[in-house]
Amino acid sequence: MLHTSLHTCPPIGRPPATPVTRALETRLQAALGTVAQLVVEDPSYVPVFERLEQELVGIRSRNDAIERARQFLPSEHQNAMR
Repeated sequence: MLHTSLHTCPPIGRPPATPVTRALETRLQAALGTVAQLVVEDPSYVPVFERLEQELVGIRSRNDAIERARQFLPSEHQNAMR
């Protein structure tokens, strides 16, 4: 039987099934800070750092798109969707 975690991240380029939260953005920023320290000590961590950067850019892009989409909704829907 395969075990799938509810906390696995989708691959880059594939939007998640649920809206991306600001909490995930905050966690990625914290992870970038930690990995940045590792990169300075050992450049072999650069690929991890770059992957986290890509993930953060993707999340911010999706969050921005969601906010832009809300601008097209009637005002009663804008407040209900937040």
